[in-house]
Amino acid sequence: MQDESLPIALHLPAEFGIYAVGELHRSLKAALDAIEPPLSSDAASAFRIGARSVESVDAAAIQLLIAVAAHLRSIGNRLELVDPSPAFEAILDRYIKPHRDLLLTIILDIMGT
Repeated sequence: MQDESLPIALHLPAEFGIYAVGELHRSLKAALDAIEPPLSSDAASAFRIGARSVESVDAAAIQLLIAVAAHLRSIGNRLELVDPSPAFEAILDRYIKPHRDLLLTIILDIMGT
């Protein structure tokens, strides 16, 4: 569920690959460092990333998103991809959604919960 009242923290580039990951890392770190944990589990808010322009994605980009999701979850927040492009949606449908439970387990293991 998307919360349109929350701002989009950053927008992903069309070529969301290893080179973009290196460039985005600093921006993401600054944005993530500015997040305050929610006051209660009911108040969890989304860290919104715009994905409208994404045309290609590689493994480094997926790893970055998984790491961001794990960090957000550890502080009681969540990652929300806003308006993913059809190309990005197809990648998510093919590689991420079928393995959602496994990825969630890995994230929880990484966090030690």
